[in-house]
Amino acid sequence: MLSRTNKIILFYICILTTSGHCLTMSPWVPIFKGVEHAVGNSDGVPRPEIVQAIRIDLYDPNIRFISTPPNGAASRDTNTQTGLQFMISSGAQIGVNSSFFTPVGEATSDITGLAMNEGQIVSPAETLSYGGRTLLITANNTADFLITSTSTNLTPYWTAVESWPYFLHNGSNTGDNRTDPPSTFLRPRTAVGLTSNKRHMIIITIDGDAVNVGYSEGCNPWEAAQWLKRFGAWYGLNLDGGGSTHLWISEYGGNTYALNRPSSNRAVGNHLGVYAAPLNQIVYSDSHVYASFEDNNESTFNQSLTLSGTTTGIDSSSSASPVSAQSFQGSWSQQLLIIDSSSQSGGWFVRHLSGGGERSNNIVRPTKGFIGFWAKTTSAGCEISIALDDTYNITADRGIFKTVISDGNWHLYEWNIENVADWQTWASGDGIINSRDFTIDSIQVRNNTDTNAVIYIDEVSHSGRVSLAYLFAAKGDFEPDGDVDFSDFALLAQRWLSTSEDMDFEKKYDISEPDDNEIDMHDILIFSENWLNGTE
Repeated sequence: MLSRTNKIILFYICILTTSGHCLTMSPWVPIFKGVEHAVGNSDGVPRPEIVQAIRIDLYDPNIRFISTPPNGAASRDTNTQTGLQFMISSGAQIGVNSSFFTPVGEATSDITGLAMNEGQIVSPAETLSYGGRTLLITANNTADFLITSTSTNLTPYWTAVESWPYFLHNGSNTGDNRTDPPSTFLRPRTAVGLTSNKRHMIIITIDGDAVNVGYSEGCNPWEAAQWLKRFGAWYGLNLDGGGSTHLWISEYGGNTYALNRPSSNRAVGNHLGVYAAPLNQIVYSDSHVYASFEDNNESTFNQSLTLSGTTTGIDSSSSASPVSAQSFQGSWSQQLLIIDSSSQSGGWFVRHLSGGGERSNNIVRPTKGFIGFWAKTTSAGCEISIALDDTYNITADRGIFKTVISDGNWHLYEWNIENVADWQTWASGDGIINSRDFTIDSIQVRNNTDTNAVIYIDEVSHSGRVSLAYLFAAKGDFEPDGDVDFSDFALLAQRWLSTSEDMDFEKKYDISEPDDNEIDMHDILIFSENWLNGTE
């Protein structure tokens, strides 16, 4: 991991401004799972500026936020802490000053505006007249900037920091660009932003004040918003600055130190902290095949079709069994032999349980991407779905039912976990997969007529990045049609140099390993290796 900032500045990207001076930005360097660090530098015109930047992937399942807790029966809202004190007491990997507070220099503080820590209100909402906003973060790391007041419903939120000014909105910078007097406008700055798709949070500090003359001499709010924008933010909020500005890191098994050069060791009223996993921790793979049924192995789909009490309308002779006569991939699949019950009419419903429908018996996966399987049948009138356990609600939500095409060919049936339109309420759920992770409850099949059915399923899978259609296609087969050819090259060329911060970025074109969230020469290399190859 890091030892000191200058060790990670391997090269810079130089941006020539309209006034002719050069701004440089280092590449993003991973420091924890889901957390990256970069450095910005102005060459001295209009003044030297050193910017420390942190980018946090809010989709990373190991990311969690904390802020300064309330001080109980003591006076005011919180006990003030220096950056080091906060890092030690919280155990966070990243810590930054956040809210404005009063008074300065005392053991306790009143936080200005709304502050929440782990779902608890630390400082109540106020109606501020400074054009402020509140950074609101839910327990599953959905973040946004909203105007809050004493009537705002705060139940959904885990962390909150209110500040001002809100100076970057939809990419438009509204920050104050005055520079005189310097003691008022050219100060150390702390700011927080969100990217256009609100997947990434950007935190920056710009050093300043007398102790940093010649190194970094502060900036005004407009310049701070510009730095946020350069590092990828589309929305941004100014936080407390001046002598409060500090950004700390705590390495696993290493040192705890300030990334920036604070102009003082001020104890502040509120911090924003980030918990993150170490880079060498085992994390979720990009994709996972739950069951391929190879060599008679049914994985978690190894129980009777009649086990679930919600299964209705089928005969006890119905079965689920691996077969080697049919397969989408490999040599095996699972055959669902559904025999209609002669004692019931009106069709049937089958809940084919995974691991008995228990979380403890199933693989835990992050809540993103696509989930599904391949199926084939010649039986008419069947519909199929998959149900997932939402680990926050302890309930299940079900994918919308899809008609199983009865042409005797293999077809993909998948659901986008992040698309609400793909899901429906089931078993007291809310129709939204909004927890940090999930498990499979069951594959569900139904038919509204009294008929038997034989359905084959194969490759029950989850992909965190792209459609399952690409899991078994050659890298570069973007259509996919079984071949990497000129049609695929045209698709790749259309997205050349696009990044994850672009609104139209599509993950399936980022085929390098590991993916770097940019369509570049790394992807061209992989594409060329698979040229005119495919799955046919």
